[in-house]
Amino acid sequence: MALLIRQSPDTICYASVLHLLLVEVYEELQALGKSPIIAFGSLLGAVRGESMIPFTEDAGIAYIGDLHANDDLQEALWRKGYHVFFMDIWRVCLVPTHLLAANLYDPSRPITPNYAVPYLDLYEMKQRNDSDWEMEGADHILPDNSVQPPSEVAINGLPSTQCTTRIVFCSRSPQLSIEVKGHAGAEKYTRRIRVSSKQRWRAAYHCTHSTLLLMLGLLLVGLVTCDLVMETHILSTNPTSFLMSGKAVCTPEVLNASSIQYHSDNRYYSTLKDMDTLAPPVFNGKHAMLCDDTRHAQRQYSYCLPISGRKDTPYCTAADRMDLLIRQSPDTICHASVLHLLLVEVYEELQALGKSPIIAFGSLLGAVRGESMIPFTEDADIAYSGKLRSNGELQRALWRKGYHMFFMDIWRVCVAPTHPLASNLYDASLPLTANYEVPYLDLYEMKQRNDSEWEIQEFESVNGRNKLPDDKVTPFSQVTINGQPFDTVHDPKYFLEEAYGADYMAPKAREQ
Repeated sequence: MALLIRQSPDTICYASVLHLLLVEVYEELQALGKSPIIAFGSLLGAVRGESMIPFTEDAGIAYIGDLHANDDLQEALWRKGYHVFFMDIWRVCLVPTHLLAANLYDPSRPITPNYAVPYLDLYEMKQRNDSDWEMEGADHILPDNSVQPPSEVAINGLPSTQCTTRIVFCSRSPQLSIEVKGHAGAEKYTRRIRVSSKQRWRAAYHCTHSTLLLMLGLLLVGLVTCDLVMETHILSTNPTSFLMSGKAVCTPEVLNASSIQYHSDNRYYSTLKDMDTLAPPVFNGKHAMLCDDTRHAQRQYSYCLPISGRKDTPYCTAADRMDLLIRQSPDTICHASVLHLLLVEVYEELQALGKSPIIAFGSLLGAVRGESMIPFTEDADIAYSGKLRSNGELQRALWRKGYHMFFMDIWRVCVAPTHPLASNLYDASLPLTANYEVPYLDLYEMKQRNDSEWEIQEFESVNGRNKLPDDKVTPFSQVTINGQPFDTVHDPKYFLEEAYGADYMAPKAREQ
């Protein structure tokens, strides 16, 4: 998803391109009946962290059957912007005709030498008899029971029913040590990592510089022409929508992300800062009141930016705030992506203020079930220690980043009309936000009553009592959501059983 955003070459992750290659080549091999399986370094990344290894050079897929020049696979991938070529083994890289070429191209680089570009290796796999298999790149025969029946791993959390990133693999993979050199900022490093044994094939990567420039030039001309035609059509058919339409029209003072001080150098923040500043949303009719931030805290939910979001699976499985950097229609935004956005930024602010935040209730449930946000949940949940006040440090800090914090029974947070991504999130078809009808986050005050127990706001409403034993709360443990660690109670199992019952691991959509 991150590659859909126009970035500088400094912020593009090599592994994002490998993931792109892995998924599309896997899908084509599957469509052609070549029984693809994830192998070598790609399998290693899946087993280690259900993702691509950030510092690996290539992706690896094994397949059954023969591949030939100008065959179905080569033609199918060429039509999608991929270059399949043979040198010792079949390999795949991106070509200048790819739809995302303008987002990926780095004009400062020379013509691609060997191994200096993201690429994918294809390894032919043959069953010699009923007891063993041969695979290109493996230095010994693989027993049949280590290859089949195939098992599954997940890469980037998406299920196979959506885009085949939950992929079958060999249950055994021979390995060797190699050196990987790189740098993190100014610091250089050399790592020795365990990756699968395979030959270091030497190949020429035929990515032609002149062709690339020509195709990019044509692409830019086409985009400019299309933009002019569309704007002319809109203005000629409905010019009043850009003028007044007899109604109040305004734009909010949207914050510039490049001037915001965030608490980490997470990739989301670096990409957000690197993007061109988005034009503010245009509010008219009743929505025009969203341009007025006077006494916004007293307006509670009605000042939240109107946002609609999908809650269905598998579409919104593993939804992430990175998804929101891409301009989408309201029909394709996931509710849980906005919840993830709120969860991370509010957690960071509470942490910076020494409020000891922990993930609680539904957000903890999602972390324990699948290390992600629950797609169909309404809100995110954080508990904290200490006091929060109107116009206090937290409220002011979140306001400076585009969030609206207000009190309604408990403290709550939603996205404000001034958020840097307001234009990407705003749904003009919605009314002003009614209570609970928008992605929001709940904040629960947590107090240690004595040395033996804790009280957490709202805990009584879910289990009839609001006290938790001290040894179930502290010292804090950690859970992971979308690859990022968060503190939570010492015993998540006890907390969730008390809150939701012994069957808390079974997904249940909340009753309407």
